[in-house]
Amino acid sequence: MSDSVWLPRRLLRLPVELRVALAATLGIFAINIVWAYTQANWKLDPGTATLCGAIIGLTIVGQQARRGFSNLIKSQRNQSELDREARLHQVELDRIRQLEEAEKKLNYLANALWAEVYALHYQIHELWLSNTMFAMVSKEMAKRGSPPVAKSIAFSTFDAPVYKANIENLGLLPAGIAADVVLVMTRAKGGDNRTMEMDKPISHDLAETLHSGFAETLKDWRDDLFHVSMRLSSVINPMNQDPGPLVDAQKARTAARKAKGKV
Repeated sequence: MSDSVWLPRRLLRLPVELRVALAATLGIFAINIVWAYTQANWKLDPGTATLCGAIIGLTIVGQQARRGFSNLIKSQRNQSELDREARLHQVELDRIRQLEEAEKKLNYLANALWAEVYALHYQIHELWLSNTMFAMVSKEMAKRGSPPVAKSIAFSTFDAPVYKANIENLGLLPAGIAADVVLVMTRAKGGDNRTMEMDKPISHDLAETLHSGFAETLKDWRDDLFHVSMRLSSVINPMNQDPGPLVDAQKARTAARKAKGKV
């Protein structure tokens, strides 16, 4: 297709400002031709030519400036949107990092407490066996009529250094589990063994009563520790079932004893 055919299309593709400027220039040019013809002078007026050139030049400069400002505004908007998305992404990353750190602290705490609870459970179970045996021995000696000799009885105490060092972190645990941990671990007060001393030998019947009572207390504590260890295990591994509040387990044990006539 020839250039003469493409020319009108190219003119239509020009911006409105350029088309208006071109039309104005052509109009002024036509007026100037008519004026020159009427004056019998075919030379273009220098002022008119300068004006037309100025109009065309200013129109082109204005068009380029408008496009430049438009692009600048678009660029600023895009940059602002990118900055906003970057801030939101950073906030989300910070939130995820905080959650991961809290989860790690919770896991470390639950594992440490579980280990200490398990160790206490084992120690108390061993001591429960010992006191149960001493109660049976005292009962047997009373039956035989053997004279008492011992003037003192020692009762062991326990300590929980891991629990004490992490009291301020218990808030990481679920509220119900943290409460049960406090209930069972505050009984491990540490310190020296408690000793009961008398001026004369302790009778076998009294010794049996003391050992049996202490063994029963240890048994309850041992069962409570086992229950709490299962609750902590459910925190460490969500696949492990949480047995529920300790108070419910204690009520169930009391009801079972009543049913057997032991309470």
